[in-house]
Amino acid sequence: MSFNKIPDAQFDLTRNAAYQAGRVKSHAVRLSKAINELLNSEYPAEEWGTSCLVGADGITLRIRTPFGDARAVTAIQLINGYVGARYVFEKLIASNSGTPFYQPVWAIRIDGEGQVTSDDGELLYRLQAFSGTEREHGVVTVTLSAIYAIATNDGYYVSDQ
Repeated sequence: MSFNKIPDAQFDLTRNAAYQAGRVKSHAVRLSKAINELLNSEYPAEEWGTSCLVGADGITLRIRTPFGDARAVTAIQLINGYVGARYVFEKLIASNSGTPFYQPVWAIRIDGEGQVTSDDGELLYRLQAFSGTEREHGVVTVTLSAIYAIATNDGYYVSDQ
């Protein structure tokens, strides 16, 4: 395997990575908190059959749905020339040997300005939106999309315990 020289213009994108990554992580923490609050609130918990728990890092989520357990994890990456987050929803399924593992089922991206987009670049909402209604609608859109992706995935895992 050979590796080519990386041009200055490309590696320069990583020079202020600590600041940019911190900014993006703070947006991911806000999104995780909002999803957690939504999934544990009375109506979704009763009607959608959901619950959620935020991990110690403030970002990772453990999600329960009628369609199986899932999690959300965040990876900080260079995306189209900027430091951003790929926020990935993964469903717990069984391998052919019965071993449980998490399979990605849907993902969104979060940029340094707090814009949440689908992987194809469509704006879902802005975490920094002035309107609380826009933010709430955005969280519902992201959450229901993730639940749909979990529900339509063929994989499953059933614990014997």
